[in-house]
Amino acid sequence: MYLWGPLRFILGWIASPFFLFYAYYYLGGEISNLGAGMRSRQNFRRILDAAAVNPHDGDAQYQLGLIYQERRQYTEAIQRFKNAIAIDPKETDAHFQLGRIARQQGRLKDALGHFEAVLNQDERHSQSEILRELGGVYIAAGQFEDARAFLADYDVDRSEEHTSELQSP
Repeated sequence: MYLWGPLRFILGWIASPFFLFYAYYYLGGEISNLGAGMRSRQNFRRILDAAAVNPHDGDAQYQLGLIYQERRQYTEAIQRFKNAIAIDPKETDAHFQLGRIARQQGRLKDALGHFEAVLNQDERHSQSEILRELGGVYIAAGQFEDARAFLADYDVDRSEEHTSELQSP
């Protein structure tokens, strides 16, 4: 009898539309994050199955490498990117990601090799981001003049791109 009064009051508030609206408003993002995690796992499984079905699909290997890189599983990511390059030597994106990982790990010579491969295949890769990455490698190596040249080219490309965006209707 003594519990029924307060319990009825609390249940009345919880069941009210006012409370339900604000609970959904404040917790809606958390509920959608649960779904995003599930979709991420399903996407990973789908790509893993595609790579297992056709191990000669360079794009599937590259996509798996990106997923492993995002999860900070760099050893597996490096292996997948190398598989993609072995399948298709012109896989510019895999070279770019291998260069970024090597730069993060302090393997500057490997990073430089991968970035040069990207530069030879496509100078404007990722909207000239390759020039910025090469500049970063040269800065880390202490070769400031080489870094300055690549970063100046990067700045010129970015300003030209910005100018063309402003002029287009």
